[in-house]
Amino acid sequence: MAHLHQSPPQQPPTTFLTPSNVPSSSAPATYSPVDDDGSNALEDLFFDRFNGVNEQVDTLETQLADFVRMLSMSSAAGAAASRIQVTRQNLQVMYDEREQALAKVVVHSPLLLQRTSALLAANLQNMPELWARAYQKLKLMATHLKSAQDNLVTLQFHVTELESLDKSPNDKLCTLQQTIQNTHQYVANLRRNRQDECVALVSFSAPLRVRVADELNEQRRKGLLS
Repeated sequence: MAHLHQSPPQQPPTTFLTPSNVPSSSAPATYSPVDDDGSNALEDLFFDRFNGVNEQVDTLETQLADFVRMLSMSSAAGAAASRIQVTRQNLQVMYDEREQALAKVVVHSPLLLQRTSALLAANLQNMPELWARAYQKLKLMATHLKSAQDNLVTLQFHVTELESLDKSPNDKLCTLQQTIQNTHQYVANLRRNRQDECVALVSFSAPLRVRVADELNEQRRKGLLS
């Protein structure tokens, strides 16, 4: 009697944080929409900390560029050389802090952790030439998000004010409410784009992936994450 040859069971593709850092599942990952409904409070908290460090890096990089220009001026060359050395040292410290701050964002955002954990190991790269642009995009997104959220507060104030004066619907009130709805959608889109940029950065930054894995293990060691 002939025996049928059975192929060995195929192993699932290796992903970032495989094998034991994240729960495994045969079901495909599904991503919920990112809404501006208050459910992002913890993620926003860690993003605020990251944004602050990212701003400091930007300031130091601007200072460094200024000192390098001063170096070409013979009258200021000595002072510039000293400042360049100190600024570069400070920048390296802030680069490390920025990576750590973003790793905390990823680990403490369930959706971001889910998405980065699903990245296939075969597709991961290390491309330092892309890092600066990605961090700059995150800085711009933070600025736009802050502006939109401030606008929402102002718009809601005007709606409340109008409603207190006139309970009946009117064109101005309807326009304000539509603007609020559009702004909420804009904020939700910004959040999605911000998460997309974070996932992309994890995919092409090996040092950041190390930070994420270390932060996740540290939180598990403390019993703060399962």
